[in-house]
Amino acid sequence: MDESIKVPYFPQKSPAEYFRIALDAIKKITGVEVMPDQEALLFIEAGKMCDLSGDWDQALESYEKALEQCEGDDIRAEILKQMGHIRSKRGEWDASLEAYEASLEILERLGDLREVGNIYNSIGYNCFETGDMTKAGEYYNEALEAAQKCDDVQLISDVQNNLGILANVMGEPEQASKHYQQSILGYEAIGDVHGLAQVYHNLGMTYVGKKNWELAGEYYQRSMDLCTEIGDIGLMSIIYANKAQFAMHLHAPYVAKLYCDKAFEIFDKTGNKMGMAEAYKLYGVIYSGMQEWDSAETAFQKGLGICEEYNNRLTKAEILYERGLMKQRQDEKREAIDSMQGAIDAYESLGISKEIGKVKSKMQEMMV
Repeated sequence: MDESIKVPYFPQKSPAEYFRIALDAIKKITGVEVMPDQEALLFIEAGKMCDLSGDWDQALESYEKALEQCEGDDIRAEILKQMGHIRSKRGEWDASLEAYEASLEILERLGDLREVGNIYNSIGYNCFETGDMTKAGEYYNEALEAAQKCDDVQLISDVQNNLGILANVMGEPEQASKHYQQSILGYEAIGDVHGLAQVYHNLGMTYVGKKNWELAGEYYQRSMDLCTEIGDIGLMSIIYANKAQFAMHLHAPYVAKLYCDKAFEIFDKTGNKMGMAEAYKLYGVIYSGMQEWDSAETAFQKGLGICEEYNNRLTKAEILYERGLMKQRQDEKREAIDSMQGAIDAYESLGISKEIGKVKSKMQEMMV
């Protein structure tokens, strides 16, 4: 190539900026003025595109642009809901709740029962992530009641999926499967591929808990195929993390690490702190299995640091339990018992009796 030929540099712009340029071009070419709410709707779509690809900063920027343009209360409520979703994914619980409550106030005034149910479902998810399982269940059931009143199959399916996750964590796998099957029926009826990807992933996790490796692998693969089809990077990263855990159960630590690396790369890129804590937990388990004790301890401590910062008691309990098992293998009895007690305290604060019993049983073995 002739070096004298200079290739012009075009700076990268955000989707929100490209939408703004496109809107200005439409106005110039057609002479038609685009109404503020129409502009806001375009920016909302830009935000959703960024969310799906895992670019949460750009998604927020698009929603903020939409908020500047919108005039209608219904559109404002939608923007605030979407901003709440992004804040939730980033573990910014207070900011997420503030956005959800602002949206809820508008929706209740408008009498939009379906969207009110959506907000209840979203707040329930935040409660679940921060370890308040009782409140999570209450909000999910309020959301389900609202969805059934307006016969909204999409929302019914979303809530059934979340109730399945809650039941699984609370040690009720059979109840979880019932919720998931209800969710699948709804998603199939309305053709929601993203919803199906989520529920297949959750069923994979349930079958891992039952040690049914064949069905777990089958459902994880179904979910991954759908994620690839629709380009859902966020869910794909979670599947990678769970495939890492799946590989550890099959005594394949090097395969587990490859999956964990893929998951962590996406979590890090998107700023998903909860995902990063989960990945650090998995790294700790993997390195512990390989007897790389220092690397395992470093990973566990990094995961615990994130859990403390973002008040994620569930992952904290899981990390402390796995660290206790590692310390037991290292013959560090006192450290092992202390770590197990920390796990019990965290599980007790969540009210997860099945896990409390499991940890107490293991701790009693250590004390013999």
